[in-house]
Amino acid sequence: MWSAVDGGAPASVLTGPAGSGKTTLLRTLAEDAETRKRRVVMLAPTGKAASVLRAKSGRPAGTIHGALYR
Repeated sequence: MWSAVDGGAPASVLTGPAGSGKTTLLRTLAEDAETRKRRVVMLAPTGKAASVLRAKSGRPAGTIHGALYR
């Protein structure tokens, strides 16, 4: 996954069906990113999804809409 993130793109999108491990992967990437001194912003398409992401990752998470209009 880091090859996709380190490819120079300013953003990455992770998609997959429920229960496929998206949140677990994001949590692991965020932990690793912190050790690499990288900035991580966790965004979800809905408030409910952001709430689940926040609870399972232990990190701040918001909606894409909220990030665009801040």
